[in-house]
Amino acid sequence: MTPPRTVSSDVLLTGLVRCESCGGPMMIRTGKGGRYRYYACAGNRLKGRSQCANPIAVPEAELNGLVLTALTDRLLTPERLPRLLHEANRSRRTALADTLSRRSQLRRTHADIQGKIDKLLAAFSAGAAEFDSVRDYLRQLESQREETVRLLSTLEAEPLQIRKTLSKAQAATVAAQLKSRLLEAPAQTKRRYVQGLVSRVVVGKEQAVISGSQQALAAAISAPKMDSTEVRSFIREWRTRKDSNLRPPDS
Repeated sequence: MTPPRTVSSDVLLTGLVRCESCGGPMMIRTGKGGRYRYYACAGNRLKGRSQCANPIAVPEAELNGLVLTALTDRLLTPERLPRLLHEANRSRRTALADTLSRRSQLRRTHADIQGKIDKLLAAFSAGAAEFDSVRDYLRQLESQREETVRLLSTLEAEPLQIRKTLSKAQAATVAAQLKSRLLEAPAQTKRRYVQGLVSRVVVGKEQAVISGSQQALAAAISAPKMDSTEVRSFIREWRTRKDSNLRPPDS
């Protein structure tokens, strides 16, 4: 399993928030002697207007609340969970077919490269070729073989098992469990779940667009009480919008 991105920070949305104006990351800034905290465009803060002429800033607590509300009240609802699971299974089937095709291709490539290496070594052993004359080519082939093995290893992981369907009663139970994890759990657990479910939050002047992996959602729906480090992200993304008056506090 691949754990979510950085979770050691005390900031709920660390590594996730992007400035709509420039596309760059946002960082925590403070105002009035540290009494106020807000997410602000890092590019503008560090490099000025040359990096971002229209920087975005929003109170930390407000954006955190918007994201949690979007997840619990608009996305992970009993009504939406069965459909989300269906969509995730559909995209998963497509992805698995692509993976099988890619794996077969890489295995053929590996066999071809290994065959060339074996022929070179056989020619050298038989005295039909000087090592110096084939050394560079042999190293090139070995490098290609190593890269092929590396790519194959990324495709050999056991596919994540997710539920096929949810009844209405099951959907209601799972939605309640996930809502509890996101709203009532200790800060570290809450942060890990958000980091596992959300891949990006693009913040503009009037709205935030939140997106994440369908498969991460499906994993959470399938096992809502699992350790959050088991929620891995890949394949197609979901997206939702949350509107608000996203205004920075007075500094």
